[in-house]
Amino acid sequence: MLSGQGGGAINVVNGQVTLDLVPFIKEVKTDLGHRFPIINNIPPVHPSLVLFGAKNFSKAQAGYRLINDLKYVLPVLTLLFLGLGVYVARRRRRR
Repeated sequence: MLSGQGGGAINVVNGQVTLDLVPFIKEVKTDLGHRFPIINNIPPVHPSLVLFGAKNFSKAQAGYRLINDLKYVLPVLTLLFLGLGVYVARRRRRR
């Protein structure tokens, strides 16, 4: 959802993050349909559940994209700062 690809059970609709329950219902219906054939006579339903409002969702997506773009740079910076910290600490011990 944060990557913007969509297609999953969680979507943004009218400024609200919703959970589409259809995939879960299909799975349960398929499993129970093998044991109890009468389950297959239940008409299909398409419920969704509102999880929370998505006022600042675009900011969260922008942050996700930034972290995703920097996924190769951040480990290098971490190692660089770790090495710099060891270098500074080693020079400090001299008296």
